[in-house]
Amino acid sequence: MIVFLRKGYEETGSGRYAECLGDVTVIEKVVESNTQSGKSAIFVGFSPNDLWLNKTFENKYYVFASPLGQAFSSPDFNEVRTLDQLIKAIDKGIITNAIVLSQALADAYGFIFVQPYLNVEKMGRFDPAIKSGISLFGNKFRPHKNLLNEIRAAKELQKSINQPILFNVDHHSIVNFLEQLNEKVLQIEYKIISGLYDRQKLYDQMASHSIHIECSFSESFSYMVLENALLGVPSIIGPNMYWFGDYVSRVSNIDDWREIHNAAACMMAYDRNVVSQTAFQDNELWQAESIKTVSIL
Repeated sequence: MIVFLRKGYEETGSGRYAECLGDVTVIEKVVESNTQSGKSAIFVGFSPNDLWLNKTFENKYYVFASPLGQAFSSPDFNEVRTLDQLIKAIDKGIITNAIVLSQALADAYGFIFVQPYLNVEKMGRFDPAIKSGISLFGNKFRPHKNLLNEIRAAKELQKSINQPILFNVDHHSIVNFLEQLNEKVLQIEYKIISGLYDRQKLYDQMASHSIHIECSFSESFSYMVLENALLGVPSIIGPNMYWFGDYVSRVSNIDDWREIHNAAACMMAYDRNVVSQTAFQDNELWQAESIKTVSIL
């Protein structure tokens, strides 16, 4: 299957998902896809309205990467608008169907669920002796990411392990906002890790984390949780990420920082080799399931 990925999305979750779906070609505009021909193609990172510019493929599939809960928390309701455009484009025959990461979303609109997994060829090894801090890398300061509960839980955890809270942030406005918020509201020891655009550099950093906390209010699939697990780092997550195995601790109330902290404190002692091995087993099963689904499109 040919997959057209919008330029700039290569190192995002959508880019990782695109790698699961077929042979990826990076383009800036949909019109560039007309240089290739075939029966079917998948488009990732574009607007649904852009797909009418492709004139060569009989079947055009569009990847919508958000769950329903996240769509309404997006700035200016952008993801809801995209969903509206998508359904209209399917009705008009511009798009054959949508490919989604959420079975619930697929069931809601008759979309196609394709199980996410990760291409593990780029994964490195980890050193369990290296511990650099408490990861909040999955938190991009978006409304559905549950920032304050995660930070308060991590702050409590700092009392026992004396490590900084780690953020993966590159935008100066967010860095400045974090500095202002830390004066009174947060009062934490933290470290900004930036410039991790190369995936191997990102994995080298992630492998040093003591634990990863990502208790989002809504999530379709978290590659950050899976990548941490493959590198031997356990995660604390919410009940909405139901697909992950024993390498995570799933809290029942993500709006209670105390429960998040208690789960993190227990997972600190988890065997990192077991975390990694179990995650690799899950990833292999997901890969087989994903390939089977895509093969019949």
